[in-house]
Amino acid sequence: MGIVNVPNSWQKALAGLCDFVAGDPKIEIGLNIVAIPGDVRARFYQLFDAVRVSFLEENFPDLIDGAGHLSRSYVKAEKEVTKLLELDEVSLPTSLNR
Repeated sequence: MGIVNVPNSWQKALAGLCDFVAGDPKIEIGLNIVAIPGDVRARFYQLFDAVRVSFLEENFPDLIDGAGHLSRSYVKAEKEVTKLLELDEVSLPTSLNR
């Protein structure tokens, strides 16, 4: 029996995203244009995020674990600082908050 080339889950997720884009002529993605109409934007980004997460989980599991630990530690520290300094909230730039 030969070796079977089974796509990774991120490749399956990418194929799903590509099928979605190919199936909707209103979506335009090219070198000079990215146009994703509002009525399909949420689904597009849901599929896009699934590709990104699957890729990272498969290729960089240690980074995902480390990021989870870092995130939990940050949330704990933020709560402690907020309480200690009697702050309403701690705000971060969007790029860091995500």
